Amino acid sequence: MYYNTSIYETGIMACDGGRLYLPYSKSKSVVPRSIVKQNDSENGQIWYDYFNLSEVEGKLFRLMTEGRMEYFSRGYQPDVHLYLIFENDVEHEGFQKFICSYDVEMDIEKVERDFRSYINQDIERANPNRILDLIIASEYYKLWQGHSTYYLNPVPIKC
Repeated sequence: MYYNTSIYETGIMACDGGRLYLPYSKSKSVVPRSIVKQNDSENGQIWYDYFNLSEVEGKLFRLMTEGRMEYFSRGYQPDVHLYLIFENDVEHEGFQKFICSYDVEMDIEKVERDFRSYINQDIERANPNRILDLIIASEYYKLWQGHSTYYLNPVPIKC
């Protein structure tokens, strides 16, 4: 605040019952080369939440996590990324291009079985595809970082 003029404003969310506070993340969608979801009303788009560490929210994220970048919720499995983290816009664009360069196979029934309780909670909030999006984006993110994935079977496309 500078002479009653707001210079910057953002929201803060509490996670894990107030154990952790984070700034609001940004949301983005991308359409992968192959549609990996069944019964999708979003035309094959995958929505994910992210922090760009070169932006104000990313800097706040780093500050609020005391530089550890630890944001894992006790309610989710530790290998599912709730938020994707990018150092800058170039990295974020690289991730989006990566998603568009693979055909994938995904066992949706396996995902639904493993995450049934979370999916049921999301259905109660009237957003049944949100958990599936989160898992799919997280799997792509792990693949992009060079880690193994549990639900995706990637098939690289030769350009």
